Amino acid sequence: QGLGELPLESTRKKLRKLSQAKNEQAKFLETLMGPLKIFEETANRVGPDFLSELFFKQDLLSYIDNIHRDWIWGDKENETSIELIKKTLGGHDVFEKTLVLGSGASRLAFDFHQAGLSQKTEAIDINPLLLVSAKEYLFGKGLKLYDFPIAPLGQENSLILNKFKKNSKDEHKEGLSFLLADATELPHPDQSVDCVMTPWLVDILPHGAETLMKEIYRVLKPGGSWLFFGPLGFTHQRAAHHYSIEELEELSKLAGFSKEGANEEVMAYMDNPHSQHARKENTYCRLFKKVGEFKVPIVAPVQGHEWLENSDRAIPLSEEMMVMRETHKVYATFLSLVDGHTPLKGLAKKIAPTWGLSEEQALESLRRFFSRISKDL
Repeated sequence: QGLGELPLESTRKKLRKLSQAKNEQAKFLETLMGPLKIFEETANRVGPDFLSELFFKQDLLSYIDNIHRDWIWGDKENETSIELIKKTLGGHDVFEKTLVLGSGASRLAFDFHQAGLSQKTEAIDINPLLLVSAKEYLFGKGLKLYDFPIAPLGQENSLILNKFKKNSKDEHKEGLSFLLADATELPHPDQSVDCVMTPWLVDILPHGAETLMKEIYRVLKPGGSWLFFGPLGFTHQRAAHHYSIEELEELSKLAGFSKEGANEEVMAYMDNPHSQHARKENTYCRLFKKVGEFKVPIVAPVQGHEWLENSDRAIPLSEEMMVMRETHKVYATFLSLVDGHTPLKGLAKKIAPTWGLSEEQALESLRRFFSRISKDL
C-alpha cells in the first residue's frame, strides 16, 4: 500500500519482492509445521493453556536466523564451536547418552554426535520450528526458507532464498533424536543420562541459572558431566542473577559440581555473509562433573520487584509509574476515537482543543502514535 508515493522505483521494486517473499515464507512455514497439527490437537485435549504455557518464553520465529547459520552459511562458527568443546573434553570417554538443552536448529548437537562423542544424542528445544527444520534437513527431503538479513549488504541481499539440501558430509550416524520440551521441566527420569550440554542457553532463560542447574543435576547420573557452552550476556533475569563466569563456577560448586575442564575463545557469532551485521562473543566452555549434593536455594523466577514476589506488598507509585499511567491514558484516548469512519484529520480536529495543540501538531502526534503500533494492527 502507498508504493506509488515512494520516490524511487528501486525502493518500490525491493518492497514488492519482500512482500512476495514473505508471503511465500508463510507458505513454507505452514507446510513445514503441518505435522505439528496433530500435536496441537493433542495439546488442546489436554488443556487449552498447554501451548501458551509451553511457548511463553519465545515466539515461533525467534531464532529463525539460526536455521540459516546452522545449515547454510555458518560452517566457520560451527567448526569453532565443536573444536572448543573437543579441546575442553580432552580424552574423555564416549558418553552413553547426551541431552543437548536449548539445541535450537541443532547443528552443534549434530556435530557433537557425528564426532563420536556420544552414542545417543537428544537435541531438545522449546521451539518446534527449529527442531522440525533440523529434522527435515537431516532426515527428510529438505526445505526452503528465505533469509532476511537485518542490515543487508546492498539491495540484492535484502532477501536470500536458501534451499536446504543435505550434503554428503551431513550424513548422520544413528542415535541422534529430537525432543520438544522445556529445558527446566524435562520428561526424563532421575539419574538417567551421563551428559547434559547447554549451548548458548543459561543467560537467555527468564529465571536464574539455579533452576536450570537443579534440573541438570536431577537427570544426571552420579559422576555425570555438564558441558556449559556459550557467553554470559544476561538480560532477562533479575540483576542478582546476572552471573559472571567466576560466579557461575562458584554457584556450580554449591550445586554439587566440580570443574573438570575450562577453555574460552572469542568467536564470531551470526556472521551472515549477506549482512552488514556481525558480532563477536567471548565464548566459555566448562566441563563440570556431578560429585556432591545440590545445596542451592531456588528463587522464584520473578523479574526484579519485591512487590511481584510478595503479593501482599504495596505497589509503589513511582515517578516512572505515573509517567507510564499518563502516557497510556493518552494512547487509550487516541484508540477510543477510532470509529471506522473518521480520517486522521478528523481525529486531530477533535483532540486539538483538549490537548492545547494546533490541528497540525495533533495530526503529527497521531501519525507518530499509529506508526508505532501499525505493525500490530
